[in-house]
Amino acid sequence: MPSPRRGIRRVVDAGMDYPGPSEIDDSSEMTGWTSNIVNYYETAGETGEYIYENYYNNFEDDSGNFPDNDGVTLSLNLSGDTLSTLGSSIINVGLKHYFHQIQAMKGWVNSGTAPMIDYDPMSNSPSSSLSAGPTPVYSQTGRYKQTTISMGHIRGIDYSVTSLSVWSTSTNNVEEYLRNTGEISIGSTA
Repeated sequence: MPSPRRGIRRVVDAGMDYPGPSEIDDSSEMTGWTSNIVNYYETAGETGEYIYENYYNNFEDDSGNFPDNDGVTLSLNLSGDTLSTLGSSIINVGLKHYFHQIQAMKGWVNSGTAPMIDYDPMSNSPSSSLSAGPTPVYSQTGRYKQTTISMGHIRGIDYSVTSLSVWSTSTNNVEEYLRNTGEISIGSTA
């Protein structure tokens, strides 16, 4: 059974605080979800061009945008594409960063299941029928929301803990969802 949460970072991070495996509830650093794919494959010895062409470009929306403040620098040039991560040096990321990470997580599909889905508290189960929250972005399909982003539109998101070593979880594969009712916040609730 999924664990209900009130802090957006507890669900969006899901153990992916860059670069370590622990959740940091009350931080303003980037979450590290989309940047972790670059770090993961760089560590495995892959080149920036390979990582971009096979993985990171999947986070591009239909307007050519990538997630806000995700810590990845993309440099396209004649000798090849390069990618680099800025680690946890990006702080004060804001709600737009979390919203874009959710959109990327909802778009990424591994074995038929996206790691971020909507959660229906009425049926106490994940649901793909809810559409009030962030819309998925994947491989130039969909668009990252740029204005009127609110915490209320993030309610009910569910980190479904799909198994892929790139995004391991520090919570022993405990599925987490953000409550649909009551108080929610970026970090710890008051």
